[in-house]
Amino acid sequence: MRFFFGIIVGAALTIGVAYVHDLGYGHEATAPAPGETVAAKPFVNWDSVGISARAAAAAIREQWDKLTSK
Repeated sequence: MRFFFGIIVGAALTIGVAYVHDLGYGHEATAPAPGETVAAKPFVNWDSVGISARAAAAAIREQWDKLTSK
């Protein structure tokens, strides 16, 4: 039970850290030198994650409805 809880917490922490990074927090410490420009790229394409999450939720809901309707 602790193992599965650890996996869930680890996944949530990883996603949370990537999300906070993509919001732009913490970039002040790694600012480029004067005259240098660096485009900040996000770690994750959150639009793609949202689409995948909605598709997964719909598939799970559909399977649950099939399971509980019989």
